[in-house]
Amino acid sequence: MNHILYVDGDIDGVAPHPGRCMSAAGMALWLITQASPFWTGPTLSPSQITVIGWSDDLHSPEMGLRSLPLSEVRRLGPGEAARHALQAIPDSASVLLHFDIDVLGKQEMPAAYFPHTDGLSITEAQELLGALLADSRIRIIEVAEYASLRDLDQSYASAIVDLLAAALKRPGHSHTNGS
Repeated sequence: MNHILYVDGDIDGVAPHPGRCMSAAGMALWLITQASPFWTGPTLSPSQITVIGWSDDLHSPEMGLRSLPLSEVRRLGPGEAARHALQAIPDSASVLLHFDIDVLGKQEMPAAYFPHTDGLSITEAQELLGALLADSRIRIIEVAEYASLRDLDQSYASAIVDLLAAALKRPGHSHTNGS
């Protein structure tokens, strides 16, 4: 069984509607959990997705996704929130970590496509990602919604790389490259 840890400032579960124009990113979770004539592969059950750090649900319908909103991440603390999310995933699962940079506050990461006024600080994100990335079930990390035209000197791209590198170097990190 596979699982997605969806670290994002939004719940991207909006159903497409012909009378409304919106970003495909806002429909990502809806599309991956619904049968489609455009996708022949299997869909994921909403129970195979955990959304972490969101502050805007984008008026997404209740889909049965596991969820830890920003308020809960802060209440528990980022490391404990990560452990809570990981405990709910079967030991045999392969996990994709989706890291949408709009989970960071606008003051921390203005290079996000859809920045949020309230979001994780770099320190909170490092603690959250460090705890998530210490899990050996993580197979893929994807970084989403970086707007290069808002980062002409590439300082925010460097900050993202530094954030991920610091999270991967945290004590207790157990990944090996298999070589």
